[in-house]
Amino acid sequence: MTKKLISITLSILLAFSLLVLPVSAEDLFDDAVELALGEKITFDFTYDVFEKYIKFVADKTMTVSVSSETADETDPYCMVYDADGVDIAYADDSYTGYDFICKFEVTEGETYYILVGLYNFETATTVVSLACGHAYTDGICDYCGNVCDHTELGFLKTCECGYAFEGIDIDSGDTIHISGSDAVVLRFVPEETGAYILRSDAENNDPVCEIFCGTEYIDFADDFGYDLNFVFFAELEAGVSYYYYVHDYSDEDEISFNVTLSKAVHTAEDGAEHPLEYHDYYWGNCQENAYTEGIYCTECSEYIEGHLEDGYGWHKDYDDDAKCDFCGAEMIYEDYPEMEINEIVSLVIEMIREIISLFEDLINRGFELFVDIIK
Repeated sequence: MTKKLISITLSILLAFSLLVLPVSAEDLFDDAVELALGEKITFDFTYDVFEKYIKFVADKTMTVSVSSETADETDPYCMVYDADGVDIAYADDSYTGYDFICKFEVTEGETYYILVGLYNFETATTVVSLACGHAYTDGICDYCGNVCDHTELGFLKTCECGYAFEGIDIDSGDTIHISGSDAVVLRFVPEETGAYILRSDAENNDPVCEIFCGTEYIDFADDFGYDLNFVFFAELEAGVSYYYYVHDYSDEDEISFNVTLSKAVHTAEDGAEHPLEYHDYYWGNCQENAYTEGIYCTECSEYIEGHLEDGYGWHKDYDDDAKCDFCGAEMIYEDYPEMEINEIVSLVIEMIREIISLFEDLINRGFELFVDIIK
């Protein structure tokens, strides 16, 4: 929250300075060091100097990447501005740690300014690199011709060009045994659009799972019903790559459990396959039980698993008439006592008055001393 507040404050201050001061962005960033694509620069930050500026003139329309490399786990950030001083990009911590990686689009012939700062007014040395942001087609960058070396990118373990993958490919019907100390990424590309279930089978671990489409986060699954195992129900599109990030809730050193992927269907007694639905936790009310989440067969009109009783729910007042919609009982809402709020307000006002009075006494005494000296 603090870091976000600082970045917002910087943007507001910069925008305000451009509005009220008769200076151009070039004058405002007059101490910026010009850097060309492919170059690096070392900034030494101190308690007094915790912001530096870089100037970049684009020689082609492309994506540019600016990144930091800082020792001692200090925390740098960057903000990118166009020639008019309008912020167009911001970056803080990346998947590698406290250092940032910021990619932004540039237009041929345009000038850009990059602010590199350090949180907490720390003392540190940061190496900042300006490089091609890369747009790969078949593993070759469209801008610079670089051939992707399939560097691992985050915990999804895919390379920057999107081709290399260091996880495990899984298909519907497969069971994968997961063991060791590291989290595992499972990639699934459905042949048919539909609902699929990934479920864990663990005895001594507490598995959890997150699902991504590319690098876009979709959803999270943890305990199902009263069990520590997860059941991940998701509607997936044919031909799209999905990634299941499976790990233990407590990140224990050693994990050992199975996960199974299958289509979300219920095979009836006559061999017919019925579609399944995932129903979230039902909170119930004062007349009905609450139920855990469950898997429901629409054709059979019954829950195949889950949907376990979890005690009665509570009174409900959806129409805000201060009465329960189900049993008619009067709803009791606790309000904060006005006297307590008034007392707090009065106390704050009294403190402000005391502070003002103190400053008045100091000013009066100083004036009296000044008069005595003159006399």
